[in-house]
Amino acid sequence: MSRACLCVLCGLPAAGKSRLAEVLRGRARSRGWETLLVTYDELIEARDWREDEWKQQRKTVLTCLERFLHQTHTHTDLTHTQTDLTHTHTDLTHTHTDLTHTHTDLTHTDLTHTHTDLTHTQTDLTHTQTDLTHTHTDLTHTDLTHTQTDLTHTHTDLTHTHTDLTHTQTDLTHTHTDNDMWMQMQVQQSRSHTHTQPLLVLLDDNFYYQSMRYQIYQLARKYSTGFCQVLVRCAFEVCLQRNQCRSLRVPDEVMLQMSERMEPPNKSRNSWEQKSLTVDSTHSVTDEDVQTLMDLLQSAMENPLRPFQDDSQQKEADRQICATNVLHRADQMCRRLISQAMTSAREKQASSDVLKVLAKELNELKTHFLQELQKEILHQMCLCPEEPMNTEKLLMTAAKVFERDTQHCVQAQLKQRFS
Repeated sequence: MSRACLCVLCGLPAAGKSRLAEVLRGRARSRGWETLLVTYDELIEARDWREDEWKQQRKTVLTCLERFLHQTHTHTDLTHTQTDLTHTHTDLTHTHTDLTHTHTDLTHTDLTHTHTDLTHTQTDLTHTQTDLTHTHTDLTHTDLTHTQTDLTHTHTDLTHTHTDLTHTQTDLTHTHTDNDMWMQMQVQQSRSHTHTQPLLVLLDDNFYYQSMRYQIYQLARKYSTGFCQVLVRCAFEVCLQRNQCRSLRVPDEVMLQMSERMEPPNKSRNSWEQKSLTVDSTHSVTDEDVQTLMDLLQSAMENPLRPFQDDSQQKEADRQICATNVLHRADQMCRRLISQAMTSAREKQASSDVLKVLAKELNELKTHFLQELQKEILHQMCLCPEEPMNTEKLLMTAAKVFERDTQHCVQAQLKQRFS
């Protein structure tokens, strides 16, 4: 596969990702790069998806992207194979020519020498003329006929080999032609079919969870391409204003949920997020910003990822990332529920002393709860290491349990106050 890079553009709706994608695409083309722009909003119909349906739609896009990468990778390998077959064909043609020359040399040189030797022998040894004549006849009509027959067979074998190679080339061409139609339409819209120039794949989506971006990273590693991330950051109020001007508006409550759930790239915590940049699009993206992003893309393309050789290490890394992600989201959920519980206590006119004690108890409850949740996550991973964890279901269950425990704490403190 020629040099390639998968670039994830993440950020809130209306942050300016699509506009930036077009700018980067234009710069990439000016450098002679081929481009493929994957815009999730255009591929996934805008409607009220159930959670499982929405996930399935995203999975379909990811599957098509993998097919495209596999197709591109396979096409390059087939091109190399076809080149090798052409060289083999040329070598066989040269061999055929050499054998023809050898055949000619045997006919015009060796036979002449043999005839001369036999004539000299006939003069010196008249009494063996009959035997030599028979020998001459045998050599001429038997051995040389056999030699010619062997060469003819060799010629035939070479012709068969040539035919087999031609059939192999035809089969390889058919394999290349048999591709995924959906991705093929995308390719026809965005790139030529030289498969020799650098390829830039821009993925335009919110990608607010780290786990969403990590799936793209895994694809980049599997197909040995470059990988980088660009967080398009914009003030939430500006995103809301821009969203109102769009033909397909995202509900404000959905925008707020995404803003709360956004997990920006974290270089210090995740080694796989090292090639990440943040661009502020609140006002506009400058030419200097674009040049910095192009340098990032160039660096990622020149430093492709390498697949892990040891699956056990990779699976353990995946489990740790999944566990960290779930605990991070659980911590945010706990903080939100604690804030709601404290607000409820204030509305019931709890004293400052009671609020102070309640805050301490709730924070201790959160610490203990997260420790137990981590044990549960690791336990589930050990029981079913090959099955993906249903993190959404786990978090929903954990939220109900923690909300119940916080209510018990509030009720207990208020009961002591009024007793």
